[in-house]
Amino acid sequence: MTAAGNPPVVKIYPGVGHFIHTDVPLEFARDVVSYMKSGRVDAVTPQVVDSLINGAKPTAQAAPAGGSDKPAGLSK
Repeated sequence: MTAAGNPPVVKIYPGVGHFIHTDVPLEFARDVVSYMKSGRVDAVTPQVVDSLINGAKPTAQAAPAGGSDKPAGLSK
């Protein structure tokens, strides 16, 4: 991809599993919109650095669906 002019960018979402769009929907949506507008994503945020160094918990969490602690949605 780099040779084609599209170097890959990796962003770590601390504490998030395979379903980023349901685990941290606001942060994921913000990143998608940012990418669509500018072609870039801020891959190294202070929260990512803090999590990698100190093992901090993620700051952006999705609210449980329907007030239940049970997972919801097709991706759970």
